[in-house]
Amino acid sequence: MASRFHFVALGADPEVFLVDKDGQPFSAEGLFGGTKYKPKPMGIGEGFFIQEDNVSAEYNIPPSTTAAGFARNIEKGLSYIRSRAKKLKLNICLESALKFPEQHLTTKHAQTLGCEPDYNIWSMRVNERPVPPKLLRTAAGHVHASWKDPEPDQVTALVRTLDVILGVPSILVTKKNERRSLYGRAGAFRPKDYGVEYRTLYSME
Repeated sequence: MASRFHFVALGADPEVFLVDKDGQPFSAEGLFGGTKYKPKPMGIGEGFFIQEDNVSAEYNIPPSTTAAGFARNIEKGLSYIRSRAKKLKLNICLESALKFPEQHLTTKHAQTLGCEPDYNIWSMRVNERPVPPKLLRTAAGHVHASWKDPEPDQVTALVRTLDVILGVPSILVTKKNERRSLYGRAGAFRPKDYGVEYRTLYSME
């Protein structure tokens, strides 16, 4: 049985696609700056960062202890990307999977998919890294939970609970897409020194 713990805060790192005026997918590479290992401050408040993740724009929000604060931070970061995209005559697209024109996928960065492995909370095994179709790229809405002195049994209990209260409902409110066969299987997570990253959720479609 998991020991009791005090829930502290929720953060997230949503990935957002861009499309041109004709609705065609457009790579975010070279448009926003920031990398996985050196994200760029967004200049809209402490804890907001942005990075170019493959062909998407990924942003990080500061942790919040309230539902209203979490939602406000999500929208604040999204508004930043929307504004930047508009100046480039582009729009944001909240789909979880898009097929990009081949000319947007020629760089090494655009060909690099995934980074660190994640795990399955039910089998306790590493999830195999999928090989998506050549032109397909996916986006996600990973949630980060933090609390004081996280313990392994607490991580297990929380991720399994998140599968029930977030994972299952997300299937009911998002349309079927190709990401489901590749990423975001039930119980996908990464342990963190502050708690856990829950990786099952799709983007914000």
